[in-house]
Amino acid sequence: MTPLRKSILLTLVLLVTSPLSVIAQNLRITPIPLSFGIVTMPKTASQQVTIMNPSPYTVTLIAFTVSGPYSQTNTCAGSILSLKSCTMTVTFAPSAIGSASGNVAIKFSAGSCNPCTNNEPISGTGAAVGSIFPKYQVLSVIYAPPGQQSFVDYGSSTAMGTASSWSHSFSTGTTLEISFSGKIPLFGGANGTISQAWTQTKETNGSLSVDKGSSLDISVPGPANSNSGIDHNGDIVLVWINPEADFKATSANGALWNDSFDQRDPANEPDVIPVFVAWLKNPASMPVGVQNSLARTWAGSGQGLTTADFATILARDPFANGSTTIDPKRFDLQGGETFAYLPPPCGFQPITETFSEFYNTTTTFGTSASDSYSVSYTKSAGAGFGTWLQANFTATTSLSWTNQWGHQNSSSSGQKATFSITGPSDCHYAGPTDAQVYQDNVYGTFMFAFL
Repeated sequence: MTPLRKSILLTLVLLVTSPLSVIAQNLRITPIPLSFGIVTMPKTASQQVTIMNPSPYTVTLIAFTVSGPYSQTNTCAGSILSLKSCTMTVTFAPSAIGSASGNVAIKFSAGSCNPCTNNEPISGTGAAVGSIFPKYQVLSVIYAPPGQQSFVDYGSSTAMGTASSWSHSFSTGTTLEISFSGKIPLFGGANGTISQAWTQTKETNGSLSVDKGSSLDISVPGPANSNSGIDHNGDIVLVWINPEADFKATSANGALWNDSFDQRDPANEPDVIPVFVAWLKNPASMPVGVQNSLARTWAGSGQGLTTADFATILARDPFANGSTTIDPKRFDLQGGETFAYLPPPCGFQPITETFSEFYNTTTTFGTSASDSYSVSYTKSAGAGFGTWLQANFTATTSLSWTNQWGHQNSSSSGQKATFSITGPSDCHYAGPTDAQVYQDNVYGTFMFAFL
C-alpha cells in the first residue's frame, strides 16, 4: 500500500469511528461561563445564549435542563443542522440573598452518541435593597476667626467635610463596602438627581466622606464686637437633615452602600443648614426661617429637631460651652502660623493679615481622631432586606455616626483655606494679641486660639 493510500484510509477511519468526540467537544455555547452579576430581588435578568453545531453532523436535541434559580426557553426546534445555530434564553430569578450557582445541561444525540450531554456553569448573586434615613448628619464644624472685620473662606479648592463609618451600628461580622470608586456627586436616592454642591468620596471600604463641591464657597465672619476676640458663639455647625444611606445586601452578612439625599425633602439637594452655636444654645433665638428649615426633618423620632438633638449637635464643637482645652489628637497646631491681633493707636485703623492655609498631612496620632454621636432613624426595606437588616443591624432606636476627616493624607492635592485677620478697632483693647491656627482632624476646618 502506498503512503498516500494509507493516509486517506486513516482519515476515513477517524471520521467514521470518532464522530462523537468531535460533536461533544465542539458543540459551541456562547457566552461561557454565563454570569448574571448582581440582580436585585424581586427583579429578574435574562441573557441570550447561542448554541452552534460546527460539526458536519445534524445534532438532535433531547432535553434542556437548568438547575438553581434559573429557567430557560429556546428556539432550537429539536435539532441543529451542521454549521447552524439556535438560541436559548436563560433567566435568573433570585429568591435569596447571596451567590447562586447553577448549570445548564443540553442533552443531544448524533450518530452513535446516544446520548451526549454538554454541561455549562451559570452564576449570579441575589441582592436585596433598602435604605436607612438618619434624622441628620453633622458634616462640619466651622470656627469663627477673631475680629470684627475678619473672615475665613473655604473656597473652590477646599474639600471641607467629614468621613463617616457605619461600623458601630452593625454586627462585628458584617462587611460593608462602598458601591463606587473615587469621587462622585451626591445624588437623589429615588431618581438620581445630581447635587451641584456636595460630593462623596470613597475613603476605605467601610467609610466615605461627604464634602462640599468646588461650586460651593463658604465664608465665615468674626464677631460683631472686635473686643470679643475669639467668640465660639459665632462657630457654625453644618447640619445635613434627612440624609439617606442606600444599601444593597449581597451576602448573608455583606452589603454595598452609598450616601444619597432623600428626594422627599423639598430642597431637591442635600438639605444642609448652617446653624450658629449661639442658636444651638438657645433654640428660641433662631430666626423663624431657620426653625422652619429644621422642622423639615421627618426621619427618626419626633418632628423636627428636638432639644436633645440640639444638645447632640452642639457637642460636636468642643469649645461651644466655654472649654479652652485643645485635644492634641483632634487638633494639629499649624507651625509658623502665629499672627498678631493688635489694636491700632487711637485715631488709626488696625492692620490686616491674610493667610492661605494649606491642609497638612496630619500626624499618625491625629489620624485616629474621631467624633461619635447617636441619631434616631427610619428605615425602608425592599424584598428580603428587612430580614438581612434584622440579622446585621444592631441599632434599635438610634444609630451611631462615627466621623473622621477623610483627607488627612492628601496634602499634595493643594487644598487650602484663606483667612483674613483684622485686629480690634478699639485702641483701648486689652485682650490677648497673639493667636495660632489649628487643623481640625475630624471636620477638615481651621480653629483659632489665643496664646
